[in-house]
Amino acid sequence: MSRQPLTRCRRGHDLSGDGTVSTGRNGRMCRQCAALRSQRYYAEEYARQHPGHTVITDAAGRRYCVTCRSEHRPRPAVEPDPIAVDRAIAGDPPASLLPAERAAAVAALRAADLTGRQIATRLGCAERTVWRTLARARQTSGSRA
Repeated sequence: MSRQPLTRCRRGHDLSGDGTVSTGRNGRMCRQCAALRSQRYYAEEYARQHPGHTVITDAAGRRYCVTCRSEHRPRPAVEPDPIAVDRAIAGDPPASLLPAERAAAVAALRAADLTGRQIATRLGCAERTVWRTLARARQTSGSRA
């Protein structure tokens, strides 16, 4: 007795034509069941990556971990140390400058008409760092020049 090919899955979805996907083991599954299976897998995987966290779902169905997002909020602004800035402007920067200190030193040296390369040499950083700092300052001030 030969078996008749299935036309519907266990849940009643159509298996004919484009309604199926291969499972990789000489089997097939309807597209709707495959989508449900995939959604369930990714929901479990997300829950495994964020145990005990508060997870919300937006209108489009994307999941966000509120706990992890709050950990990545911007830190409060740190006031630059004026002594470190003065040392950096003089060409003797401390071992490490905070971003706010570097920005203040770059702004002061740029106001003194030094080029990006000269500023980078004086601060002991890459020229690209100087240009990025200047671009960030222009972006926050709204200036285009």
